[in-house]
Amino acid sequence: VQSMEWINGNGYICVNNSSKIQVIDENHLYVTVLQVSQPRYIKQVNSSKAYATDWGINGVQVIDLLSNTITSTIDCGTGPEAIAVSNGFAYVCNVGGWGLDTTVTVINTNTDLVETTLTVGDKPNSAVVDINGNVWILTGGHTEYDANWNVISETAGVLAMINTLT
Repeated sequence: VQSMEWINGNGYICVNNSSKIQVIDENHLYVTVLQVSQPRYIKQVNSSKAYATDWGINGVQVIDLLSNTITSTIDCGTGPEAIAVSNGFAYVCNVGGWGLDTTVTVINTNTDLVETTLTVGDKPNSAVVDINGNVWILTGGHTEYDANWNVISETAGVLAMINTLT
């Protein structure tokens, strides 16, 4: 299990290596399974829709919460990870999967279209929304090693704030 969220009384469990999102009810009983590639994180974006990041497609699976079905996909950067939702937009951290990415994909949650891509630093992995609606992104930085595990280059992690109104 990679992550889990409770949405509208159901638990959505992202099971990365099993290629599924297991859905359970409040009594922990089976509801359904959504077949996906490599689910990482899921976040509700409105009353009837959620987004689930998926490394296998380098994108987001759009989930209809009323029917518990995948309705479409949205392309993102490499290795989409955590999601934060604020002011009608989803902010998807592109950690790079097994490689390197430095971006956050900004998706309009009404149209399911990518509005822009922001560069924030190496390996963005976490996102939260503050009391003012701003999104804070944490990056892990990147370290590269030679064949003997000597560090040949590295970058520091970054804490970046995205003003969601501008």
